[in-house]
Amino acid sequence: MIDLYTKKPKKSIAEIEQYQIWNYKQALKKIKMGKERKSKTWDYEAITEQIRWHINHTHTLVDKDVVIVGKYTPKFLMQDTMITQCAFKVSDLTPYRLKRLITLGKNINLYITNNNYRTNYKRSCEFVDSTDCLALDIDYYNIKSLNGMAAEDVYTKICEEVFAPLGIMPSYGIDSGKGLYLFFLLEHLPLREKDRDNRYQYSKVINALITMTKDYGADPSCSDFARVLRLPLTINQKTQRSCQIINFDKIKSDTPKRYRIEELFKTLLPDIPLTQEKPKKRIERPKNKPAFKNAVPCKFTLNSLGQARVQDLLYLLHLRKGEMTTYRNQFLFILALSVLEYLFEVPDQAEIFC
Repeated sequence: MIDLYTKKPKKSIAEIEQYQIWNYKQALKKIKMGKERKSKTWDYEAITEQIRWHINHTHTLVDKDVVIVGKYTPKFLMQDTMITQCAFKVSDLTPYRLKRLITLGKNINLYITNNNYRTNYKRSCEFVDSTDCLALDIDYYNIKSLNGMAAEDVYTKICEEVFAPLGIMPSYGIDSGKGLYLFFLLEHLPLREKDRDNRYQYSKVINALITMTKDYGADPSCSDFARVLRLPLTINQKTQRSCQIINFDKIKSDTPKRYRIEELFKTLLPDIPLTQEKPKKRIERPKNKPAFKNAVPCKFTLNSLGQARVQDLLYLLHLRKGEMTTYRNQFLFILALSVLEYLFEVPDQAEIFC
């Protein structure tokens, strides 16, 4: 008899965590596919003001894709960091959806791509379409003299000591909850594979900025085109601190400065040409091609042909067991002519001797 009243066993912590990982993957898709809603109790625009300001300045094209990446580190499962991602149109990131992303970002680490993508199939460098910013990740907590300082103080220190003497300043900074992000806003810059000069200038400028801020803990992996950085107003799961734009109340009403990539290139790298030198094409020597396209080059000489014909004739004589009654004279004539061609390698002389 089946007992209908027995209690089901409780799920283990590992099973609960596995379910949470699966739930986070589905949550991003639900946020993207869910319908737009309005609420009388929640002011979505006021709640998402920082994140909307950041996205509107770093992604000016509303018809392109950005990728939201979620990272979750299990505590009880013997696995590495679980990663899930979903592509959003910039125009689809409404205040309501951003509010849901902020709510989701309280439990997992949420990041956004710095560049625009022309497709949502894969987050890789070859699918990057364009960019509107240069971003630096400053891990100042790795530097002994800076460890323990507030992000605002480190931001001010870098601006005064590194960028002020050059006459350039970051557009704004973000406290990531543990480190610091520096953003240089750019005029719209295409970065497709055909835009080789733009890619060259972008790589050179970002590497130069990383080199200048190396003593402050700059992360060298920021030069990657597919780099992602943490979303403002989300929680850094390592420190349980919120990611905030530095001095947002002061800069939100101002228009941050945008740079041309050529301007930054000339300022940071004055001795390097703006365009990349094209590699010299290797000059190949012309090969001896046959007269016809499908012709096979001859591998035989007159000597080898005469020798092969003599062997064929002798083999034919062996197959017929010497019975050459009707073609005896013709067979001997051809055999003798082939032997002479093999010996003299000149057909005219062979015919004279015959």
